[in-house]
Amino acid sequence: MISDAERDVRIVISPYHLTTREPPAMVALLLASRAVTMLPTPRAGTDRASVREAGERTPRLLQLMESWAWCAPLFASGVASAIQECEGSAPLLEDVLARIETEPEFEPLRPLMRSNFFAHEESYLDAICGDVLKGGPDPGVSVPVTAALDALASSRGMVVARSDSDSLVQRAERRAARRVFAVAVPVLLEASGRRVLEARAVLADTLAALGRAMSAMFESPEHADAVRAAAAAYRSAFAQSAERLLRGDEQSGNRTRAGFVAITGIVLRENASLLAAAEVAARSFRAPSAQRPASSQAKVAEPELRAIVVRSMSAAPHTTDDERAP
Repeated sequence: MISDAERDVRIVISPYHLTTREPPAMVALLLASRAVTMLPTPRAGTDRASVREAGERTPRLLQLMESWAWCAPLFASGVASAIQECEGSAPLLEDVLARIETEPEFEPLRPLMRSNFFAHEESYLDAICGDVLKGGPDPGVSVPVTAALDALASSRGMVVARSDSDSLVQRAERRAARRVFAVAVPVLLEASGRRVLEARAVLADTLAALGRAMSAMFESPEHADAVRAAAAAYRSAFAQSAERLLRGDEQSGNRTRAGFVAITGIVLRENASLLAAAEVAARSFRAPSAQRPASSQAKVAEPELRAIVVRSMSAAPHTTDDERAP
């Protein structure tokens, strides 16, 4: 049996996607050796007493944690974790906000930011938890959160999971992306945390092979055949285990549903989300100095950000068109 550590792909999940159980989160929780997200935490610490006290002052913090109860087994097993465990979310966000405030190419974003974001712990926790719970996006919150997670992923060699949103910001971001690979595979789109853990165990060998092949493709395009072969083997294993994995979950009462997704690997600049957001903001405000940031047109350069874009498919693919070479 292949261990989680041998899957060799660590994926960063947006708390927005985790809360709504969107396909990028479900793919990451199934495929990753470790999935990481952001959990806003009180400055006093993350022990139960500190969180409970902060929750009494900021009820939305407890509401957010309750909304993640479905994936508690994944956190308990170590498959998923929150970045507060290793370095805290506030420093990452503070760094992003400082960049927006001082770097000229992000000037169009400044009117959207909250100048007193970290002035009071209650306002900080309430703003982030509230925006995540309602699905956002308040750009004053969602832009720095996304950029902070991207910075974390880039600095630690992780992959960030993106949705296939057709928003103006994501369109601008994708224009600057370099496509690396694409595969079409079945995944659990709706399932309890316990069932995701079961799927990870049942499909461990093929998930590990697929994860290693994707990681290799980010390093060199010569591994395209390996990605396609790994995806085919995983599709076959999933089909053989589908009856077991899709049975009703009596303990949790949660429904289990599967479907095909297209997973596209891309490479971006580490600050691609900030550049794209600044480009869209510049067009919206039509300020004299708000032209498209020249650097957003540049080729991918260090530091890089590796990402997978997840798109739900209405039906199983009949061909491998989505897996053609970049």
